[in-house]
This record gives sequence, structure tokens and C-alpha cells, in this order.
Amino acid sequence: MRKLLLMLLTVIPLFTSCNKDDDDSFRNKQYTFTEVNNSGISGVVMIREVGAVNAESAITIFLEGSNESDSYFTNVYTNSVSEEGEIIIPLEQFDSEGYSNTYVNGLYQNEEWDPENPISYDELITFDGHILIRLNGIDGPVVATANIGSNAN
Repeated sequence: MRKLLLMLLTVIPLFTSCNKDDDDSFRNKQYTFTEVNNSGISGVVMIREVGAVNAESAITIFLEGSNESDSYFTNVYTNSVSEEGEIIIPLEQFDSEGYSNTYVNGLYQNEEWDPENPISYDELITFDGHILIRLNGIDGPVVATANIGSNAN
């Protein structure tokens, strides 16, 4: 099932047509997770534009190699994977299939959640950040990482 979802995530954009007069087309950018400590966990993260008004965004993650009996947690952090950063966007917990989808409707600023300050798609794909996948809790071991925005190669 996970492979089917991953394939659909990759293939669907190829079959959607864009008309130069079509104002309803939304952009997306995809990044790859790197396995950490032979965890067997990898996957993709897609940052999608989901709203036309303020170029709102969503972060969708598909994990490969996840175990249904384990819990995986994830957040967007400032800085690159090689640097430590602060949580800036909390992401939804994964379901049993290794899928997480979060509509980004605010940011942590000064250690407080600020829903009045959402980050746009354009800001998110150029953001100095990274995503960590952790096993069994927010303080659990890191099993996969992905640089996003300005840190991605």
C-alpha cells in the first residue's frame, strides 16, 4: 500500500495538465529522507501549495520501511540536519501506513504557537530548515532526516 501511495505521489503530477490560462494550478516540491543508523526508514516529503489566497502550504510525508507497531513523530526544525535547530512547525503523527499530512497554519515564534503568522509555500521552499523522523516519541532516536528549502541539494 505504501509503495502504491509513493508511486501515486510521484506519478500524479506528471498526468495533470497545465493550461497557461489556468489560475488553479498549485505548485509542489519534493525532498528525500535519508536513513539514519541503519534504521531501514526512508521516504519522501512533499511541500504543496494548497491555497490560492495566501499561497498556503501542506507538508505530506510517506515513509518506507516503517513498522506498523512503532510510532513515528516528526517536526520541521530551523537550520540544516547537520546543525541543531528549534521546532518551528509541528507535524501530524504518522498513521499505521507511514503517512502524515499537515496543513501549515502557523509557526512557533518565541516558543509560542502563532496561528496569525502562517508560512507561505514560497517561504517554506526557501526556508533554512530540516525535518527529523523520530521513533517512539519526540525525544526518541532519529531514524530519518531530510533537509528542506535552502538546505536541500
